[in-house]
Amino acid sequence: MVKMLHKWLVLWIIRMLIAAILFNVAVAEEVSSDASLYSDCIYYFYGRNSEEAVSIEAFMDQLMEVHPELTVKKAEVYYNSEHYAEMQSFYQAYGIPETSQGVPVVFTSTGYFIGEKPIREMLENHLVENNNSACPAAESRFVAGIVGKSSPCSILESLTPVRVIGGAINNYFSPGFLGVVGILLSIMAVVGISGKSRKVVLQRALTFTFGILIAYLVFGSGFFSWFGIEAVSYYASKTIGIIMMILSLLLLRHAFSGKELFQGMAHHKHVEYNQKLDKLFSGLGTMIIGIVVGLFSFAGAHKVYAEWLSYLLGQQFNITVFAVLVFYVLLTIALMVALSWLVYWIRESGEESGVKGQWLWKKKQVKVLNIVLCVITIILGVVMVVGY
Repeated sequence: MVKMLHKWLVLWIIRMLIAAILFNVAVAEEVSSDASLYSDCIYYFYGRNSEEAVSIEAFMDQLMEVHPELTVKKAEVYYNSEHYAEMQSFYQAYGIPETSQGVPVVFTSTGYFIGEKPIREMLENHLVENNNSACPAAESRFVAGIVGKSSPCSILESLTPVRVIGGAINNYFSPGFLGVVGILLSIMAVVGISGKSRKVVLQRALTFTFGILIAYLVFGSGFFSWFGIEAVSYYASKTIGIIMMILSLLLLRHAFSGKELFQGMAHHKHVEYNQKLDKLFSGLGTMIIGIVVGLFSFAGAHKVYAEWLSYLLGQQFNITVFAVLVFYVLLTIALMVALSWLVYWIRESGEESGVKGQWLWKKKQVKVLNIVLCVITIILGVVMVVGY
């Protein structure tokens, strides 16, 4: 009985040892499989400001965080011509037709994934199954890949009418453009309160708008690029907002009190300051104001405009890019022209209603209109100073 028990114990120990060995072998194979994942190398090309850029960038960061030994070479192709050329060499070497090319794209040593969905859903499984941990090379070979919805490879191809129009409309809500609109309304209020006719008010508004147009075209062509620095735009928008509020408050004081801005000064000083004010808000003066305000207005959404237009025009002159620039700027200032004509039309509709109506407009409605412009400007100034 003792011998049988001893024999059974020996067999049980042997079985346990065999099971432990098999378990260690399985674990070693699993670790080896994981190691092949960790040692993989991939090339990831993307376009900044493309539709998928933010989403897929977060996924790639998460992938590298989960697998810290995975080698990922990132390359931005919209604003870097060398990276773009490298990506094209891979497309050519892997034999991918032009109709299937796009960004984002991931190249491995044995395959490729084009578009956000294939990268997000299939890349990790591919890396697990891939036994070749070498980095991809732009050499002619047959490889399999998955193609999904993607953005154009070139930034020039990405400038679709919808995107350009959407970018221009988005600029209407940027702090820089709010400042431009606020200064425009302030100029119309100043010229209107000074007793100028509706035609003069319209002329000053349009010369200011023309100055903005010049500033946008110059900046978009790559000149004075430091105006696009985020810190410069931030503090400039705050300063413009404060100037708008102070000017509008002075105009409101004048409108409600009936006193002139420089009343109480000596007569010669009064005349001198009025002459300086007339020069400042002359046709040339408002155009210069427009150029200066325009250069300091590149905050918020203007950052995208500054990036792709200044980059493209900085590489080499391209008539298509320049046409897009002009179209974009005209869309951006279209609201300013519409506001200028709206104020002109309101005054015109009142002043042409008869002698009595003309007198009422000069004595009351014009005053109310200018007060409304000042109030709107103050609100815009508060939004710029506090809201952004």
